[in-house]
Amino acid sequence: MARALEAWRKGLSLAEIREVSPFVEVGELAEAHEKGPAEAVALAWHLLVERLRQESDRLGFAPRMLKVAELAHAEPRLRRLLPFTSHWSLHFTKGSE
Repeated sequence: MARALEAWRKGLSLAEIREVSPFVEVGELAEAHEKGPAEAVALAWHLLVERLRQESDRLGFAPRMLKVAELAHAEPRLRRLLPFTSHWSLHFTKGSE
């Protein structure tokens, strides 16, 4: 753990951190953030829409939220923002630039 924290503190890449600390698991969103804000935003939109599509069958309100997300994604000014949900309402943030 100490090696992983030291590697992170030194600013090593995620791949380099995994080299010194193989137990470290990194999610695809973390990898996208490392590539830059645009990559992270694009992946966040993809993950959001996919999650809503999967939940549409289980949850009665998910189809409406999916439609809202699809409409928001179609708007270029919103598509540049990082989407997230909280209590089943859709929010946007500039994220880190």
